[in-house]
Amino acid sequence: MFFIFLFYLEDAVGIRPFAVAFFMALVYCKQNILILIPLYICAAMIAAPNIPMLIIASAPAAVIAPALFIHYKARIKLKLVAINFYTFLASLPQVFFSVDSTSEIADAVIGILGAQICLYGAVIALYAILVKRLKFRMNTEEVIAFSAIAAILGAGFAAINIYWYTPYYTALAVTVLLSMFIDGKTALIVSAAYGIGGAIITGQPEVLALSVIYGLLCMAFTKNSQYFAGIAVLAADTIFRAFFVSSAPFSYFSLISPAVGVVIVFCVPNKIKERLSIFGRCFAERHTARTLVNRDRRQVAEKLKMLSGVFSEIQDILYIENREKEESANIELLTREVTARCCKNCISLEGCREALGTDTDLIVSDLVIAALEQGKATILDTPPFLSSRCRKINGLITAANDAVEAFLEGEKSKASIDEGRAMVGGQMGGVAKILTELQREVECPLSYDVGTESKLIEELNAVNIGATEAVIYKGERSQVSAMLTIPEADYGKIEIEEALNRIMGTQMQLAKAEKTVGATLALHFEKAPVYKVVYGERDIAREGNSTSGDRHSGIRIARDKVMLILSDGMGSGRGASLNSGYAISLIESFYRAGFDYKTIFSSVGKLLSLREREEFNAIDIVVIDTSSGYADFIKLGGRESFIVTGGGVEVIECGSLPLGIIEDAVPLIENKKLSSGSFIVMVSDGVIDVIGRETLTELLSGISTNNPDTVAEIVIKETARLSGGRDDASVLAARIFKEAAR
Repeated sequence: MFFIFLFYLEDAVGIRPFAVAFFMALVYCKQNILILIPLYICAAMIAAPNIPMLIIASAPAAVIAPALFIHYKARIKLKLVAINFYTFLASLPQVFFSVDSTSEIADAVIGILGAQICLYGAVIALYAILVKRLKFRMNTEEVIAFSAIAAILGAGFAAINIYWYTPYYTALAVTVLLSMFIDGKTALIVSAAYGIGGAIITGQPEVLALSVIYGLLCMAFTKNSQYFAGIAVLAADTIFRAFFVSSAPFSYFSLISPAVGVVIVFCVPNKIKERLSIFGRCFAERHTARTLVNRDRRQVAEKLKMLSGVFSEIQDILYIENREKEESANIELLTREVTARCCKNCISLEGCREALGTDTDLIVSDLVIAALEQGKATILDTPPFLSSRCRKINGLITAANDAVEAFLEGEKSKASIDEGRAMVGGQMGGVAKILTELQREVECPLSYDVGTESKLIEELNAVNIGATEAVIYKGERSQVSAMLTIPEADYGKIEIEEALNRIMGTQMQLAKAEKTVGATLALHFEKAPVYKVVYGERDIAREGNSTSGDRHSGIRIARDKVMLILSDGMGSGRGASLNSGYAISLIESFYRAGFDYKTIFSSVGKLLSLREREEFNAIDIVVIDTSSGYADFIKLGGRESFIVTGGGVEVIECGSLPLGIIEDAVPLIENKKLSSGSFIVMVSDGVIDVIGRETLTELLSGISTNNPDTVAEIVIKETARLSGGRDDASVLAARIFKEAAR
């Protein structure tokens, strides 16, 4: 379509510098000529279906195709000087078809010279788009080149008239209003360039004036006022045409063209507008390092994507090999092994064959099957034919048992290898998923808010806090983050967080503080979660033991996720405590790394099973989303949990087998919405078995404190009073609440 547009523009102007220049520029930027050549020739034929145009359009292909072949064979890089020369050769047919008129020859020569100028600008612009992929801030040459392209587009649209409708003002309104989302300066430059092209082709200076007015209006409005900017453009267009254009009488029909453009912009999805806004923030900002950050993030995302593919391939290979493994015993192979050992050199072999009418494998296989089914064959399992005729019956039984024993030992080794392969395969798949999630997160460009940064520094300086730099940006899911560089002496001042909250319009919290160059600190802030979580814990050991077999923990596993975990190990004392600790440590590490729960529990169960002692753990987990208030209750043999809200108690039922009993344990998962002020109470069986579910529910319903540590202490004291130290007992209590805005 763009080639067709350029050919129509050339017909309107009378010279042909544009199409051949863009064709050669695309070739220089390493685009596929097998696609470009037919598109170029077809566009020329659509614009002017005649023999001279066919020859003119075929000339670039006739020049560049053999030239590229020679460059490839000679291993000579295609340089700009060479592409200039090939463009000159491709433009010569224009002169040949202009021999009838001196003026036409002059136009053809101007077209050839203009093609060289257009080629230079097109190469700069297309190289920035296709090769550099706009990863760097534009230099002056690129700005000029893009402005020249805007002028060409303006000239092309101005050359088109459909009765009373002029597409020029539709294209102008769309381009300038969308440029506003990059920044006001870009909108003005684009409008001026468009206007120059339109004024040249129409010979009307008012076209340039009105185009610049469009740009000035877009500079006056922000991207959040796009609707007002569109209305202002239409109003200015009306006033300008009615009072300042004398070449044609004013008509309301002339407003249709810009009105269509304004409506198109209003209908453009917000996602595209946000992309333009990100582009503007990244590339118009003077601090080039911010642009490099987004460039590097895209490169890291590509590497993460490739790594994810590698781990997925490894998982597939391991699983396929498991599926192709033989799962049944090879009876025929074992039978041949036994007969080769006992019957091959037996003097009675021929007699047995005559009596059976076939080989002895038929009757020996019954003995092998018996050995496989029972683990060991005896004289009672010997078929009557063998017990009545075979002189080596004891040796035959021994050979069958030896063969089967060796086979079963091999199967055990294979099973162990397959189990390890399955575990590694599952972990590879989990790693692939994590890398894919990281790729999606890193792939999202960071959007910087320069205006807010300046305002924040001004406010902090006004309260004598010497902030030297501020960076405010949005990443994946529009999560807002901020970084401040301040003197160490100002660290801890409440005015910092107050100013940040006020300017950002939301509650922020300090995530990390790290020392930088000199006596300065870099403070990293992130949006504060909607809910806070505090917890308390208590436990008692079985009488006679100094250590409880129960272990519990509460950790932050992600930016907006808190995990509470309670592990009740088999037995009591130091051994059970160690096993519970292993289970908790592995689960916490897997969760922090980002694995899904299926991979976590499958891998942890198999890893724990590798220990010499057969042990299992009842696992009780609650994962709280502090941004939404929802909680996932995950149970693998864990006992009931309780949600206490305003005196009411909801019981989360227990279920599923403990971790370690079977390889692929499936946890029971229940999702609940929590209210601000709710308590979560998790207990081990040492509490439930002593107090009882109903009594514990009544005890929790009467609690009046807001301190989860007090709740845990009340429950454990009641357990100790009733149990007499018969078992380990643990309580983990947590409270979720909204922090009041400051």
